[in-house]
Amino acid sequence: MPIVTKALFFSQQRAIVKIMKRERGFTLIELMIAIAIVAIALTLAIPSFTTVIKNNRLITQINELVAHLSYARSEAIKRGSVISVCASADQAACGGAWNTGWITFLDINGNGDFDNATDAILRIHEGFDGSNTLDGSAAVSTSASYLGSGFTNLAANATFSLCDDRGATEGRQLTISSTGRVSTTTSPASCTP
Repeated sequence: MPIVTKALFFSQQRAIVKIMKRERGFTLIELMIAIAIVAIALTLAIPSFTTVIKNNRLITQINELVAHLSYARSEAIKRGSVISVCASADQAACGGAWNTGWITFLDINGNGDFDNATDAILRIHEGFDGSNTLDGSAAVSTSASYLGSGFTNLAANATFSLCDDRGATEGRQLTISSTGRVSTTTSPASCTP
């Protein structure tokens, strides 16, 4: 290669390297476009993420009630005694709405109401966080009891309805059969059983 060609080649290479060193970042326009794309993506994602959170909260809360009712049934069979679960605002005595909490207790006289003198608390569940509502049908409006056989003292099925601010279309329903079986479904008929 002749010397003039080499010199021209090396000067072009240096110019290219200089340009590449200078262009190492984003322009203001590129940065604004990237921020706009992220903002649009977040606008689309956040509402569906809120729905996921609400659905998971409902599922968790109904499963907590299922766990306590299943525990009450198994304890009733194990002990051969009546075990009751009742709504409890203070987790020390029966009374209040189901969403304020409940207690599971050994119900010596089988009346479904906690008596300090004779009954023993087995488990406590504190109230729900947030504004979700949990209501029991007339048969379980204040308590549900399992007999020593594992059956309930119910003449027919009883239901609990768990709802959030979206209403019955997104709620959960728990059904207790007279045989003691517990099942859950989505979308109760209403937010009050």
